[in-house]
Amino acid sequence: MRTEVTRAIAAQRGDLAEMLAGLSEEQWDAGTLCAGWRVREVVAHVTRLPAGLLSGAPATRFTA
Repeated sequence: MRTEVTRAIAAQRGDLAEMLAGLSEEQWDAGTLCAGWRVREVVAHVTRLPAGLLSGAPATRFTA
C-alpha cells in the first residue's frame, strides 16, 4: 500500500512540475483566489517540505 501511495505522489509531483515548467513570468506573477498571493507564492506553499524532513528531525504536530 505504501509503495502504491508513494508512486501516486511521485506521479502527481511530476505532472505538477511539468505544468509549472511551462509557465511564463506573467503567469508566475498572476493573482490567485488567495488574497495577496501570486501563483509563485501558492506553488511555494503547496510544494515545500515539512520542517525537519530532510534533517531527520522528528515530525511535530501543531496544536493550538
